[in-house]
Order: sequence, then structure tokens, then C-alpha cells
Amino acid sequence: MRGFGASLGAVHARSFGTKVLRMPPGQIERSQIVTAADFRRIALALPEAVEASHFGKADFRVGGRIFATLALESAGYGVLLLTREQQAGMVEDEPGIFSPVPKGWGRMGATRVRLAKVPRDILAAALRTAWQRRAPKRLLRPNGS
Repeated sequence: MRGFGASLGAVHARSFGTKVLRMPPGQIERSQIVTAADFRRIALALPEAVEASHFGKADFRVGGRIFATLALESAGYGVLLLTREQQAGMVEDEPGIFSPVPKGWGRMGATRVRLAKVPRDILAAALRTAWQRRAPKRLLRPNGS
């Protein structure tokens, strides 16, 4: 358990202290499959998140800084901009869901999320982790001020 979660039974998102129960791999109900529209909705629900475009692909920003993209949407992925340590923890805990973006970006923490395999609660936790990395300090304070 490197930092994002425990393997099959429950996932613990340490970055904001929540515990979410989930089904064993391969047992995600059809109604739980995440789409690019779900990724967009969850990302935009984060405080002060906005959608913009980077090289013609949707990206999500907070304080003018990109925290996630749909650059690999056509291949079935969303992308999170994480630290290398956060990426390593997510990949270790859920290798069927998370993987480094190939080549240089992946070595810098850019992490693919397989949309058809990620439960919504796991995606929400992962997006919040990426958002927290880029959010202005004033948004990270407990009272938001």
C-alpha cells in the first residue's frame, strides 16, 4: 500500500482521508462504467475548476494550472497530472485502472485512467488528488479562505 489505496477490498485516498468500498475487479456493473462525460462532470465539480483546451483536447484547470485532461479520450483514457510518487501508488494499487502515460510525460507523473474500468468513487478521489496538487493554497485551507 504505497499511498493511494489497498488492493481489492477497499481503497483509501490518503490525500483527503476518505475510505470507499468497492467491488472486486471485473465486477463493475454496466451502470457504473465511467464515460468521458462523467470524467468532465466530476472534474468540473471541484472548486474553481474550469475546462479549457490544450492542443485541441479538453483539459481541466484550477488557478490556471492543468490538473487533468481528456487528451487520450479516443483511446478510452482520462489523464491525471500527479507527482511521480502519487502515480506509483495508484499504479501499484490498481494496475488495471491506472498506468503511466507512455514516454516522457509518464515519467513526470502524467497518469492514464482507464475510463471503462474505474469506479466513479475511485475516479473522484484520483481527480481530487490531481486537483489538490495544482490548486492555489487558499483553496486547500480547511475553511477555504
